[in-house]
Amino acid sequence: MTWENFLQYNNEDYILATRPEDMQNIPEGKFVIVSVSMLGRVDDAIKQFMKERSQKVCLLFDESDELTSDQSLRTKRTLRLFRRAKYKMLGTGTTTRNYISELYSQFRLLYNSSVLFMCHCPEYYYQDDDRTICSKTNSYYLKPFPARGGAYLFKACFNPGKATVFGIEKQNQDVYNKQALWDIIERTIITRKFKEFAGHKYTVHTHSIDPAIGELGVYEKVITDFLSICNLYFNCGDDQRKESALKIVRQIQLLIKACSVPSLMPGYCGDSLPQKVLYIQNMISNTKERVAVGTTSIEALEYYEAHFKETFAHRQLFVIKGDVSFRRRQKLIRQFEATDDGILLCTQQSLKSSINIPECNEVILESLQWNIPRMEQFYFRFIRFDSEGHTNVHFVNYASSIEQNIMALILTKERLNDFIQTGEVTEESAVFDEFGVSTSIIDSLFTREQDDEGKFNISWGQQKIVA
Repeated sequence: MTWENFLQYNNEDYILATRPEDMQNIPEGKFVIVSVSMLGRVDDAIKQFMKERSQKVCLLFDESDELTSDQSLRTKRTLRLFRRAKYKMLGTGTTTRNYISELYSQFRLLYNSSVLFMCHCPEYYYQDDDRTICSKTNSYYLKPFPARGGAYLFKACFNPGKATVFGIEKQNQDVYNKQALWDIIERTIITRKFKEFAGHKYTVHTHSIDPAIGELGVYEKVITDFLSICNLYFNCGDDQRKESALKIVRQIQLLIKACSVPSLMPGYCGDSLPQKVLYIQNMISNTKERVAVGTTSIEALEYYEAHFKETFAHRQLFVIKGDVSFRRRQKLIRQFEATDDGILLCTQQSLKSSINIPECNEVILESLQWNIPRMEQFYFRFIRFDSEGHTNVHFVNYASSIEQNIMALILTKERLNDFIQTGEVTEESAVFDEFGVSTSIIDSLFTREQDDEGKFNISWGQQKIVA
């Protein structure tokens, strides 16, 4: 949707490969566009194409962060087809989404376990039974990362643990063997932030609002009476061991849901609207220009759609979700931009790429995703090089809720992206300031503790979830 239009605009000769026949009789100098999702249809043809040319092909891989999981089928197919290509360049605005270890597959594509991808770590790390980080002598020291087990070794060398949603007081997003990792990054990656070459075109604002008694009633129901409502949202099986492991995950999912559409859940009391809905309504009322609202679920989108139709009957409302075709989305966007005070309501996932809306300068995120890059894929649709105005991005969260915990988690992940750019891990306070978050947020985070009976207690303010 992006590169075909770009090549047409520049009068370049190209072919869009969607069938095996498309890879036949391709002359020198011709561009071949292939989507990663299409590799399953044309991988045999591409393999033959690469072999016939002795791998002397230039691979330009856009959005290379799609290879973050070394276990995914798309990563395995991409590596199998292109890791031996003679010329390669990867491009992405999201080098890592969550962990440093996500860099491995991209390095593997570039270097193919050659001597250019050496392991300079004398020790690697692992978590023992007590979840303590311990070290061992690395037998692959001064050897290339192996083709088999290389992803595991890369993770053990640089990022052996994971940050959890239970709070950053026990986070282990620290970078190990920092200098060895930076040596690879420094000679491989050229990183620039948007503000460096486009100027200061946007500001992120974080709004923390207090939940009312209705929302608190839902939280209390999810925490203290979870089993009674679990069957309303999840299909429970007969495997008790599996169900026990899923319990805390499902409970967290419902707490997140309770921060989005609490009035649609059991335990909600009162006739008034949730405070977040009223807050967003007030923000839109005070905005006399185009405004966009992004949700993370269809249920939330449908709820806000019904509410906006009633509350803002005098303003045009445009709704986009995943099942809307690309052409239809383009038409709706053009109609939205033609208004003076239109409201665009969409799921964040439906506008993550290929659509630009530089004429809208007020963007509201009703819910959070699990990392900043995913949310940036949404709100950077409204922040472009040719944007003439200054865009305000608003994160709206409940205070003393799991949303603040998620916010702290994703800002911790953002420190890793800063490391890739500078070689230094940014102070937490600096990252918090960039996204308009007070460091006092830490006081309201979840903590995970084990009591004398071996039970895990997850506390949130004065409330607890027992695992």
